[in-house]
Amino acid sequence: MRDCFASLFTNRAISYRVDKGFDHFEVALSVAVQKMVNSACAGVAFTIEPDSGHPNFIMINGSWGLASTW
Repeated sequence: MRDCFASLFTNRAISYRVDKGFDHFEVALSVAVQKMVNSACAGVAFTIEPDSGHPNFIMINGSWGLASTW
């Protein structure tokens, strides 16, 4: 969780906020904690295409096995 919150202060995140005109003190971040379960596959779905920000496309990524990187 600390790494997630600390990601607000990476060079990339700070540069993005400066470029887009966001106030550094108005940005919010949350962390969801869920119980890990045995699974055959894992994935994530974005309701807005993350690279271009296009609102009419979705992106779904998946892979076999657990998605844990620990």
